[in-house]
Amino acid sequence: MFSSSLPGPHLLRIVGSLARNGLSSARSKFVNKMMRVQMNQPKVVRPSDRPATLKVVGDEYTSLATGEDTGGSYYMMHAVVHPGGGPTPHIQTREEEGFYVLEGWVTFWIEGQRQEAPAGTLLHVPRDVAHSFKNESDAVAKMLIWFAPAGVEDMFPRMAADPQRYQEIGAEFGVQFVEMDQP
Repeated sequence: MFSSSLPGPHLLRIVGSLARNGLSSARSKFVNKMMRVQMNQPKVVRPSDRPATLKVVGDEYTSLATGEDTGGSYYMMHAVVHPGGGPTPHIQTREEEGFYVLEGWVTFWIEGQRQEAPAGTLLHVPRDVAHSFKNESDAVAKMLIWFAPAGVEDMFPRMAADPQRYQEIGAEFGVQFVEMDQP
């Protein structure tokens, strides 16, 4: 079905289109395997190589590795969360999400349970689990955030460009914004 000479970015666009249009599970596994074979190349990101930082809901996000870089395995970004910053409660229906706090202190709510996360804390949120985070301190916090598999990375530039439509845009990427008790 796919030629081995098909360039990686085109394959990712095809896979994304097929996934959005209901690709069967067996076929999806085949396509994912083909993506890994064609796309997994070493990647080094130096500070001078980073793309522009996006401002989304007051936070600053810089992509470090996209699905194109990782063969669809994951997407990773660096986040700067200012005091009072953080997203509204939401559920990722397509990806697992991970967080590693590099600097500062972030408060997470995972299925309504408060989790304090000082620097050095790692959190894993499975898909379909309501969660949120907020910087309740007076200092900037920095985190690495990753999503597996990749695919959600195109959501952030769209939200940055049109923040009034964040719920609608999120829904296109399988992100549901929810009510959640945050004591």
